[in-house]
Amino acid sequence: MQDWISPFHHVLEGLDASLSLNQEALTEDEQWMGEALKLARHGLGFTAPNPPVGCVIVSKGQVLGKGYHRAAGQPHAEVEAVRDAANAVEGATAYVTLEPCNHQGKTPPCTYLLIEKKIARVVVGTVDPNPRVNGAGLQRLRSAGISVEVLGGSIAQQAAALIAPFREAIFYQKPWITMKLAVSSDGAIAAEPGVRTAITGAGSLAMVHRLRAASDAVLVGANTVRIDDPLLNVRDVREWDYPFQQPLKIILDPQLSLSGRERVFSTENSKVWVCHLPDASNEQKKTLENVGAQCLPIAAQRDTRRLDLKSLFSALAKRDIHSVLVEPGKALFEALARENTFNELFWFVGPDALGKNSVAPDSDLLQNPKVRSWLKAPGFGAVWRHIGEDALAIFPGNT
Repeated sequence: MQDWISPFHHVLEGLDASLSLNQEALTEDEQWMGEALKLARHGLGFTAPNPPVGCVIVSKGQVLGKGYHRAAGQPHAEVEAVRDAANAVEGATAYVTLEPCNHQGKTPPCTYLLIEKKIARVVVGTVDPNPRVNGAGLQRLRSAGISVEVLGGSIAQQAAALIAPFREAIFYQKPWITMKLAVSSDGAIAAEPGVRTAITGAGSLAMVHRLRAASDAVLVGANTVRIDDPLLNVRDVREWDYPFQQPLKIILDPQLSLSGRERVFSTENSKVWVCHLPDASNEQKKTLENVGAQCLPIAAQRDTRRLDLKSLFSALAKRDIHSVLVEPGKALFEALARENTFNELFWFVGPDALGKNSVAPDSDLLQNPKVRSWLKAPGFGAVWRHIGEDALAIFPGNT
């Protein structure tokens, strides 16, 4: 069965020997592109509104230079790779995960640099979906006499998946929404209402922290903050070879009901945004702003007192938030599933049952064929993997 390739598939690395994404034999071009993809992933969580990109320059089987795009406004991957090269790169092959840009933005066009440096061949992982580029960079290189090849196969799928959040922002004006949910073997998310419940083990927890590290933001509802009192920061990233910064924390609190004394407001090196209805209490707003939170008004869903998710995600995209990890409680999971406004689901299943008093998603929601199939476990639309005693599948949502 074909596995779903997530933009964040690299969070699987090193946690289990069976988690290798691709076991097939690779060509030389694919091997070098794989190295460029590893570099590109170093930019996840840093580059928005730009996509993460990696570049490796090779001649006669030897790396001359390599680099990746580190942050918006900083040099692109091709520039970093050329600067990294100790010697001239004339006649070499450049492996770039994304089509080189051909327009003037905050930095000059990368096609001009590759032509100037007399690169002989450019191998690309995927074409840039940005209408300002979208093949124009490849055409410019070919017009200058440079041999250009766009790869296919599994490596190309990885390259395309890596920039999925960038594509989502361009075409749908919303972030890429990754939802993470942990359920017991009997499909519950808590032992009792209002009780914090550990469902999965250390390996799954480490993977969630990697997901946080790779995302622009982590989003939860106010009930999760009240019940679990989480820090929502990145802590457990053992055996993780990628740089990260603490993601933005986003809390959905329509009535601004939180006190400001919750732990999420006390952690350093991380911003907190609290999204609320426009008519929420100004006094409560000042209370949260006094502990460093930024309050962001979001329109209500029609005829309700709930935040409109489409308005929320549009507001985040306008603020250059391109990837959001949602760690929902019952209500937020049900809302996202009903409206099908998420892009993928990391579905963790713990080994133990929680029993008859446990909290599970609404039974009406389970009539949705897609959601019902998720709860039936192995064999539907995904490869199930074992993380210690836990099981994990990654399902596509609205893509």
